[in-house]
Amino acid sequence: VITLESSYPFLDFSMAPGGNTILMETKDGIIEYFPESGRKVIVLQVRDYADVVQAGAPVIALMSPNRKQIVVVSGSGGAYRGKVISPAGSWRIQGITSSSELFWVDNTLLVYRKGYAGNFSVHLYDTGSRKSTELMGSSLNTNIQFSVFPKIISFLQDQVVHAYDVRRREKITIGLEGEDVIFSPDGNRFISLYLK
Repeated sequence: VITLESSYPFLDFSMAPGGNTILMETKDGIIEYFPESGRKVIVLQVRDYADVVQAGAPVIALMSPNRKQIVVVSGSGGAYRGKVISPAGSWRIQGITSSSELFWVDNTLLVYRKGYAGNFSVHLYDTGSRKSTELMGSSLNTNIQFSVFPKIISFLQDQVVHAYDVRRREKITIGLEGEDVIFSPDGNRFISLYLK
């Protein structure tokens, strides 16, 4: 077990594709940390994302599965600034309201939460076209999760579980209450928290 000190009480890092390394911010920029060897590699310089940094707030970077694009978010309390950095350039994404409900779905698609307390929505953002599609609107809590192997996004509309099959581009209303829904690798089953 390796313990890394953090000055922030909530999420302030992400896992790189493959799950064996950690992306976190240091004074030099975003680094990829290899726990087994202790090696650190700078992935982004501070100047690459300085325009989205909010004073006193954590900076979190999420890398696309093919490692060619990175989305960087900074903020807290439902107010985040976001930026995509890719070989095609870099640009801001407006409206991200959660760092924990932000996932790369594939190499060009991001899913994230937008809105405000009592009126959140789920959006799918295409980095190729730089356009956003609303998958669901007006929910007290979205609780977005992404199951990597079956490529299924799960989310809530007022505690009722919904899912979006990325491969089929199909929205499914499951009709059960729950939270933190994760699908099995074959996509035929899911596990969920229910009544604590």
